[in-house]
Amino acid sequence: MKRIAIALAGFTVLALAATGTGIAQAVPASTTCTSVLVAGTYRDVVVPTGASCIIQAGVTIEHDLIATSPSFLVIGDVAAPVRVGHDFTLTANGPASIYLVCNTAIGHDLIFRGGAAGGTGIGGAPVCAVSAGHDLSVVGAQTLEIRNATAGHDLVVRNNLGAFVTVVNNRAGHDALCSGNGNFGGSGNTAGHLNTCNS
Repeated sequence: MKRIAIALAGFTVLALAATGTGIAQAVPASTTCTSVLVAGTYRDVVVPTGASCIIQAGVTIEHDLIATSPSFLVIGDVAAPVRVGHDFTLTANGPASIYLVCNTAIGHDLIFRGGAAGGTGIGGAPVCAVSAGHDLSVVGAQTLEIRNATAGHDLVVRNNLGAFVTVVNNRAGHDALCSGNGNFGGSGNTAGHLNTCNS
């Protein structure tokens, strides 16, 4: 009887493994967003060139979020935070409509190189606040607003040229560095060390 019980137990495990019932499912290594990414847990997320991607409230990305010249990218809303475990990097090399980030926490760096013709927004009202555990850097964007964002180390806003570049009520644990921006307006920004972001 003991051998039968062991054999049946082994069969049950194999059946569960085959059907997925009762077995924790592995998170896919990488997910591509070309429409809507619904609330859930993902390993890495990639937004490819030309894609339109909406990342809904309640999404957790365990490692990196990487976007390369998407045409449209909106991340988060006030309903629940979006969490990125490591880096969020965006590189924009062509025309695009708009990039918006709201109520999002990044474990390490938030790095934007380039930006959307229609505008790039990071943060906003306090309920839309954005944080990066290390650096928050936006270089070479066009119209830009960063408001109520926190960088654990440096906030860097450089060489952004558009209808306006607004940097308001942000905090940097180390330096807040703003230079080379057109139509720049900065106020209420604080830093633990050097601060050049208040005009």
